[in-house]
Amino acid sequence: MRVPIEWLKEFIKVDIAPERLADRLTMSGLEVGAIEYHGNKMSDIVVGKIKSIERHATKPDILICQVDTGIKILQIVTKAGNLKLGDKVPVALHGATLPSGIKVQKRELHGVESFGMLCSEIELGLSDKAEGIMILDKVTAVGEDIRKVLGIGGAVLDIDVLPNRIDVLSVFGVARELGAILSRKVYYPAVRVKETSEPAAKHLKISIKDPDLCPRYTARVVKGIKIKDSPQWMQDRLLACGMRPINNVVDATNYVLLETGQPLHAFDLGGLKGHEIAVRRAKQGEKIKTLDGETRELHGALVIADAERPVAIAGVMGGSNTEVSSSTTDIVIESAYFDPKTIHKAEKSLKIRTEASTRFDRGVDWTTVPLALERAAGLIAEISGGRVLKGMVDVKRSDRKARQIAFRSSKVNDVLGSAIKPAEISAILKRLGFVQKGGKLSIPLYRAGDIEREIDVIEEIARIYGYDRIPSTLPDLGSERIKRTTGKNLKRIREMLIDLGFIETVNYSMLSEKSPVIGEQKGEAVRLLNPISEDLSVMRRSLIPSLLKVLTHNLNRQMDDVNIFEIDKVFYKDKKGEINEDLQLGLLLYGKRMYRYDGIKESPDFFQCKMIIKDVLDHLGVEHELVQSALPGLHPGRSAVIARAGKSIGYFGEVHPVIAESAGATAPLYVISVDMGSLLEIRKASHTFSGIPQFPAVRRDIAMIVPGSVTHSSIVKEIKSIGGSLIEEIRLFDKYEGGSIEAGYVSLAYSITFRDPARTLTDEEVNKKHAEISDSLTKKLGVKIRK
Repeated sequence: MRVPIEWLKEFIKVDIAPERLADRLTMSGLEVGAIEYHGNKMSDIVVGKIKSIERHATKPDILICQVDTGIKILQIVTKAGNLKLGDKVPVALHGATLPSGIKVQKRELHGVESFGMLCSEIELGLSDKAEGIMILDKVTAVGEDIRKVLGIGGAVLDIDVLPNRIDVLSVFGVARELGAILSRKVYYPAVRVKETSEPAAKHLKISIKDPDLCPRYTARVVKGIKIKDSPQWMQDRLLACGMRPINNVVDATNYVLLETGQPLHAFDLGGLKGHEIAVRRAKQGEKIKTLDGETRELHGALVIADAERPVAIAGVMGGSNTEVSSSTTDIVIESAYFDPKTIHKAEKSLKIRTEASTRFDRGVDWTTVPLALERAAGLIAEISGGRVLKGMVDVKRSDRKARQIAFRSSKVNDVLGSAIKPAEISAILKRLGFVQKGGKLSIPLYRAGDIEREIDVIEEIARIYGYDRIPSTLPDLGSERIKRTTGKNLKRIREMLIDLGFIETVNYSMLSEKSPVIGEQKGEAVRLLNPISEDLSVMRRSLIPSLLKVLTHNLNRQMDDVNIFEIDKVFYKDKKGEINEDLQLGLLLYGKRMYRYDGIKESPDFFQCKMIIKDVLDHLGVEHELVQSALPGLHPGRSAVIARAGKSIGYFGEVHPVIAESAGATAPLYVISVDMGSLLEIRKASHTFSGIPQFPAVRRDIAMIVPGSVTHSSIVKEIKSIGGSLIEEIRLFDKYEGGSIEAGYVSLAYSITFRDPARTLTDEEVNKKHAEISDSLTKKLGVKIRK
């Protein structure tokens, strides 16, 4: 969005340097990409008048012009074909400097001396396109400096507007933003409409066939206009904003678009069949020739139609059949609100994007619809000599009310870590146009597209207050309650498993009815009425059979290390015959598994499975126990149920050799299945994180010979019961069987970390507690402590 500062000054007092202004806008979130100074590299370019035109004797396309520059008449050679006697044009004199930095010198062209250069908008740096030499207003004084005539000595801000900030996609919108930043009053665009007594409704009928797509359509009728060039001041502002002037009517609608952000369109009233406008969807096969000369099939797009055919693609581009031309005398000016999604769909379908559609597809300001129409009608009547008929034709099928959201001023400083006073918060909200009443905040319609929640309002306060004024503080490392959503939990679990060397798989939800039954499976299988094949005839009740198929597929292709997981839904019928869905985690461990973060490779065993289960359930904050159990499809004595509060939440173990062999496995194969759905519901409680301990920890190791009937969990439970609050961590770091260890026994070694959060422990205290733990393990569990 290009915004001339001189134009801004019509709506707000601007008395600071352009660079400072750009900095204030950028620091408040409205990034100024560049500042252009029109005319700062321009010199010795004046207004000239064409006194005579002759064609070159041997080069008919070369024109030899005599040009009055106010001081003397110069001979200038040009190829431009749009000149005629009496035209006033920009003339770069000998020694002149163009905005591009080029210096103009007298030279000889095809044997004829040329003592200057006639300029187009391109040479003047006003546009990147031109149809010939720039023709100036006839009342322009000969010899006048072109910078003064065109008003191009000022600065233009090139602002990068974010997609959600439709409210600043206009000169007035930027002024309004500045008003909030600088705490200054903003003046609305002047609206002056002098009506005749003749009613507009007598000459125009409007109907809305699809009110959901166009809830409001307004129009004005202006008669007796004269089509001509728009005033130079208007052309200059359009050029500074990157728009090419066309004629006074089209220029006025574009001017109001840039000024207010509301797109407008002018129809030739004489071209509207039946003097009717209907807003409707395009019919099958309907086409329209648009203003750019292209014929387009409309494919159900929203159109503006007259009594017989479409005359415009709503919110995108007008049709050539009602184009304002030199013969136009009466016009209809349109200002409407179109559904943003509908306009966006039309843009994509028709592969066309315009200044109007860019604004409509983001959602224009509902309240500006009639204001912009009145502004345009008044301007057009002023510069074209037309008469505005009485009354605005306004068809409104619904209304828009300001959104209200809950807002707490006390929350601002909590979020920002600032100390903004309540009075200043209220003042900022008022400058932004927000109305505060009790615990509610009313959001103006021009911000309806991007202010939806309390946090959005806090962000607005922060940027207007000034990010640079908010102090930098270190994070609070004290105890904090942190909540994780279901999505975040699943993402973290996926990342955790990938770090542990697993690869995620995605499989069909259907299986063969003959798939092996492994572990616990709920309810009855859901059979498909019309299965694709026998191999996909039932919905799976477990993820494990799917993972076994992936294993077989990889083993058949000489992939010896297969460690995979899947998180997806399983399906079953309950006792009532109703179909249920559960979210499940399934893992398969076969061959070497390499940890992503350190590259260590390990073969799977029962204890690795326990570690993985602990990592997953600890992350979810779910306390659990492992209960050895004989389960279908798993090796007897090497399988267990995962339980929480006495209820099964999954299982794990080594796959039975018969099933493992049928899958192609020649080494131990382990699987884990966890019911995630119920656990994620449990996980609504928050994790508690503690601050960094202030006092040192003390570590002691304990090694023991343990009977095969004693479980790891019973050892940990006993250590905790004796150590109490002084136990910070218990870690099994060594396991050994065979050799010098008696059959039926196993050697286990644990590392125990002691710490008191309130003081430093002495060696005597730790040694005493460690001895108590050793005695208790010996007496209650029958272990032998190794020295």
